[in-house]
Amino acid sequence: MLRPLLLISTLLFAVFNLVVAQTPKEDLLPCAHTGKSDWLDAYQRGEIAAVRSTDTIVVPLRIHIVGNNLGGSFLEVGRILDNLKQVNDDFAASNIVFHVDGDINYIADSEFDNHDFGVGIAKMLEYNAPNVVNNYFVTTAAGACGYYTGQGDAVAMADACVGATDRTWSHELGHFFTLPHTFFGWEFGDDPVTPINDPAPSTIFGREVERTDGSNCDGIAGDGFCDTPPDYLSFRWSCQDDNTYVYPLLDPDGVTFEVQGWPIMSYASDDCMVGFSDEQTTAVRTNIFSRGNLESGLPPEYEAAVGEQMALVYPEDSALIQIQESEGLTLEWTEVDNADFYIVNFSGNEFFAGAQNYIVYGQNSLNIPASDPYIQAPQRYYWRVRPVNRFNTLGEFTPVNLILLGEIISSTSEERLLAERVTVYPNPVEAGLNSLRLTASGIYGNEQLNVELIDLAGRRVFQQSELSIRNGKLDYELPALNLMQGVYFLRLVQGGRLATKRIVIR
Repeated sequence: MLRPLLLISTLLFAVFNLVVAQTPKEDLLPCAHTGKSDWLDAYQRGEIAAVRSTDTIVVPLRIHIVGNNLGGSFLEVGRILDNLKQVNDDFAASNIVFHVDGDINYIADSEFDNHDFGVGIAKMLEYNAPNVVNNYFVTTAAGACGYYTGQGDAVAMADACVGATDRTWSHELGHFFTLPHTFFGWEFGDDPVTPINDPAPSTIFGREVERTDGSNCDGIAGDGFCDTPPDYLSFRWSCQDDNTYVYPLLDPDGVTFEVQGWPIMSYASDDCMVGFSDEQTTAVRTNIFSRGNLESGLPPEYEAAVGEQMALVYPEDSALIQIQESEGLTLEWTEVDNADFYIVNFSGNEFFAGAQNYIVYGQNSLNIPASDPYIQAPQRYYWRVRPVNRFNTLGEFTPVNLILLGEIISSTSEERLLAERVTVYPNPVEAGLNSLRLTASGIYGNEQLNVELIDLAGRRVFQQSELSIRNGKLDYELPALNLMQGVYFLRLVQGGRLATKRIVIR
């Protein structure tokens, strides 16, 4: 069954994308999550048995992209998919694979797009889908790059902190699966405490401070994991060449140590982070199994879909075309292995600034109605397509094609009525089962109807003349035509009226 395409942005969306400002990443808190879960406390006390299996765990992610009430400020989906590749790289050593579950969801909600913590929780509970990890991409996420909240049981991500090499999403998913910050205990209070010249206190905000000798690491101090090194730094910091903080710190015993930047659950900068410790990995895997509703099947094989293997078929590059008002503009490309859906960029400029973006599921063509305010003639348009695999979102766009749209040919009200009253089914139709049925009622006049089927190259592949219209009704079955997969146009001519129906053979 063919899936409908999803329009991400209209001209209105694109205009508002230009005027909505994002707070720079460096001006945001690294994370708004605090605390440690009761589940993890029980796990570290040995009350929850650890899952020691190393089998691959597949976790469904639902992507929600939030914009304002006018349909603007939506984050470009390609940035999210690029970041998801980094997330899967970060969790690869844990043998955990995240995949895009279901359709990408667009939410026009200004209050959610720029929210504080309380509003975020309420909106998550309103929009969450069941049995998935819900992720919301917003302009402002409670003043931070991101956070996970157990009350809303979802992750919120600020648009400014999403990108191909950003680790914020991996960090927040760590929180989702119950990991605290490596500096847990130091995150409370107005100012971070960073002992450099004096030993650290033995407790901080009621919790023991982790010692370098490992005497209190096991569930008591810090994050409770003994294979993550002590960390007292509750602010974003850059590492030296050896991946450590620039200043040595002193633990409560006065022992000097270097704060390590490799843990993703720290506040080190993205280029310092490497991954999760073995103990963190076991806790995450155990938490996934304990939830009982987050596993999904792994396909036997999956690879990224490669845009270089695709071709943009129609219109041909730099083609001068005209379109019928009733038909709109059709774009077609070749299918590519491993593609679960396609992102189509369509723009009036070669830099794709303010471009319209579409997600197309289950087919390799897109029809843009001539009524779309973005479609004007004469006008130059540029388009490209990116194939996406749900499990491996690495990918690039095809080379760009140019369209020279010369004219939009208007349809009369009678022609529009003819197109509306004629039904073609099944549509889409499976290749090899090409029999199509035309039915209609309320057709204007009793003139005979002529039918032609045209392929994208403009070739007539079928013609039937002088079909009888009786009392405004039609019932006619086209013979099996053994057509190749692709898009075709059924041209209906009655008297001086012309209408076109789009047919998909898959």
